[in-house]
Amino acid sequence: MVYSKVKQVSLIITSFIILFCLIFLFCAFGSVKFSLKDIILSIFTKENEVLNIIVYDIRLPRNLIAAFVGAGLSVSGTLLQAVMRNPLADPGITGVSSGASVMAIIILLVFPSFSFILPVASFIGGLFACTLVFLLAWKNGEISPSRIIFQVLR
Repeated sequence: MVYSKVKQVSLIITSFIILFCLIFLFCAFGSVKFSLKDIILSIFTKENEVLNIIVYDIRLPRNLIAAFVGAGLSVSGTLLQAVMRNPLADPGITGVSSGASVMAIIILLVFPSFSFILPVASFIGGLFACTLVFLLAWKNGEISPSRIIFQVLR
């Protein structure tokens, strides 16, 4: 399906407007229910201190983080699929998942008192495994997707 530039730009702008509206709409949902009117009033006025604390300190940051994490995951998935030239590519192909899992298990078994660094250690393990796979797939100054897959399968 081919879109013109105007349709692409309008689709992107419409998507951002919908995302922006949904972020504020979902501030109304939680263990304490608020109406949309209350949420909009809390944005422009500071009358209800409890509402402002719940919206600004808890719900709005949570919704913004969820939107950024979703955007990051979609971009990383798109880049991985583009590099592998495979629309079904996942982190298991480059060894990221396995490396992160191994590092997490090492931290939990060998250093259980350092479990607070588990996310950082898992990230480093995934990064190390991915780097190792890419170094093994390197040949004559280039990396091909098929060599990456064959290195992981060995």
